[in-house]
Amino acid sequence: MKCLLTLLTLFMMLPAHGREIYKCEHQGVPLYSHLPCAPDARPLELPPLGRLGSQEDAAAVRDRLQALQSLAVPAPSRPAPAEAPRPGLSYGERIQLRKLEMRADNLRRDMLNRRGDAAWRQATGQALRSLQQQINNLRARQ
Repeated sequence: MKCLLTLLTLFMMLPAHGREIYKCEHQGVPLYSHLPCAPDARPLELPPLGRLGSQEDAAAVRDRLQALQSLAVPAPSRPAPAEAPRPGLSYGERIQLRKLEMRADNLRRDMLNRRGDAAWRQATGQALRSLQQQINNLRARQ
């Protein structure tokens, strides 16, 4: 099976080998095609595959690369954005506020639904006032 796939792949590559490539210009844009785009079009002469160019070609490429690198302008570095203080409560403070509100709601519900003795009602009322004070302090900062 692997042999069949290898042969099929090689067979598909055969038409690409040895084809001529034509270079044309259309509205100032270079186009490359395997078909001639003009009656007088000539195929490009490309070096054989797997062969390196001459030393002069390598030197020309190196010179051009150095020229392009000298033209390149490094992007200006941006200063890091300053952390502006966020108005309101932090995430942890919002969580704390929500927990206090839930505890205060539970105490109010207990006071309405439960008939406890006077000492319990007094202690619960004091705890509820303390919670309400903490809630008001956090809401004032919001």
